[in-house]
Amino acid sequence: MRNHNPYYGLSSIVSPKICEKIISDGKNQLKEDEQKNINTLSETYSGVNLEQRKSKTTFLQSPEIYDILLPILKEANKESGWQYDIDFTESIQFNEYFTGAFCNWHSDGGSDHFSVYNHYKPNEELQQGRKYVEDENMVGKIRKLSLSLNLSPPENYEGGVLEIKTDDEEILTLNEAREQGTAIVFPSFTRHRITEVTRGIRYSVVLWALGRPFR
Repeated sequence: MRNHNPYYGLSSIVSPKICEKIISDGKNQLKEDEQKNINTLSETYSGVNLEQRKSKTTFLQSPEIYDILLPILKEANKESGWQYDIDFTESIQFNEYFTGAFCNWHSDGGSDHFSVYNHYKPNEELQQGRKYVEDENMVGKIRKLSLSLNLSPPENYEGGVLEIKTDDEEILTLNEAREQGTAIVFPSFTRHRITEVTRGIRYSVVLWALGRPFR
């Protein structure tokens, strides 16, 4: 699938005050998770893999953050020319990329019917390679759009740059995404990475929009 626009960016669309509030909420949630012995190391579909990804994550359910991110998703989907059919979003993922943290090349999901979320049922045998969820609103759907919002001012860290690969395997380094409050939206099948943070800490949130597989 080829797109005229590989991504859509909105520079400094979220104010520093709101970004700092989200950082505070995310750090508090990370602390609460750790006190409950909940693993905060980032996981891939196959579990924790420190060769693929090293960072801390938790999930936020704040209606206020959804109210900020959903209009950005809708604008990007329209103005980019994608106009994908989307009808649900996952929980907001909060990320802490500490010094030495990174995320290697990956895509957030496939685009075909083999990539859909399946309904998890207790005591039912799980098939390898499939993704299972309990939320009925996610069953039968794929990730179609990924939104990444940078929460940290650029002077607070070095490295930690978002890069994506185009359909022609060209690597785009999105230095504009380093600005605090900047949102980048791209199709979830797009391969992308976060380069290693070499100084400081980079905070971000990610939101995935879902819909039925492309057909």
